[in-house]
Amino acid sequence: MKRLYKICLLLIVIIMIASCSSSKSASGPKGRPVWMDNPAAAYPERNFLSARGAGDSREAAEIMHREILQKFLNRKFPLIKQHENGIRHLQK
Repeated sequence: MKRLYKICLLLIVIIMIASCSSSKSASGPKGRPVWMDNPAAAYPERNFLSARGAGDSREAAEIMHREILQKFLNRKFPLIKQHENGIRHLQK
């Protein structure tokens, strides 16, 4: 019975190792996720809107990417900007 247990355990370990080694890697050539170097590969531009920001800190990068998206949206949809300006005017 112990021998059967060891064989089953060995088979399970072999299957687990084989399944992990054959899985597709989501990282690119530099070891970073593919979407970092090529966002359109993971998120097609037809279906997703994305922007990349840079900064000295994560917070600065997030602020920059929001500003980039906001500028894009304001160009595409000028009514959004008018609506935001109206809200700011009411908040003052």
